[in-house]
Amino acid sequence: MTNIVKPYGDTLNDGKIQLSFALPVSGDAHGKEAARLLILSMGFDEAEITCMRDLGEGFTHFIAYAATSVGVDVAKIKVKVVETPVMDMEATDEYVAE
Repeated sequence: MTNIVKPYGDTLNDGKIQLSFALPVSGDAHGKEAARLLILSMGFDEAEITCMRDLGEGFTHFIAYAATSVGVDVAKIKVKVVETPVMDMEATDEYVAE
């Protein structure tokens, strides 16, 4: 059985994600387009820059939204879980004192 999930933005499995990153570009139309093109080159669709903030020294921080068609089948995920006892504060203090 497969259980493929994709990021959830406004509607289930719409693939919408939020990205936050900085680039060494100015915070103008040219820098904004550079950020948008970078997102598209990563394989995302519908890239939209929603916020830009000048970080100084020629860097700009961008917040963007985009969409992906990529999902993950959670039924196929295998994770090793290490089980360890959990101690409360008193037990921890006693353990440290030993």
